[in-house]
Amino acid sequence: MKVIWLISISFILFGCQKKVYDAKTCEELSIRAFKGWPKDANEFKKNCQGIEITFTKEKCQEVLNDFILNGNLEALASKHGEKASECLTTSDLEKFKKSSVKTDHNDHGSGQSDSNN
Repeated sequence: MKVIWLISISFILFGCQKKVYDAKTCEELSIRAFKGWPKDANEFKKNCQGIEITFTKEKCQEVLNDFILNGNLEALASKHGEKASECLTTSDLEKFKKSSVKTDHNDHGSGQSDSNN
């Protein structure tokens, strides 16, 4: 009986703690909202109005546009800050990241031509 009472009291005390919505928390929610997470978007909308953050929806859109154009994460970080890549989804990274190694698409590695002579 004491165990049940202790568990109940623990849930009451720790389960009812209100989440603090500071700039860091709201920025994380904003980034997740931009990525399309509906629960986080709703939480951001309800609790973060009036809290100043860097990575707003508009800022993340700017980051995504820059990444689509140049595909360079280092350039993105230097222009927008270290957290800029957090605005990008895995899909964005796979689609638009440019390889730093230049390859010759005409070279098939054999040193021979493709003709079947």
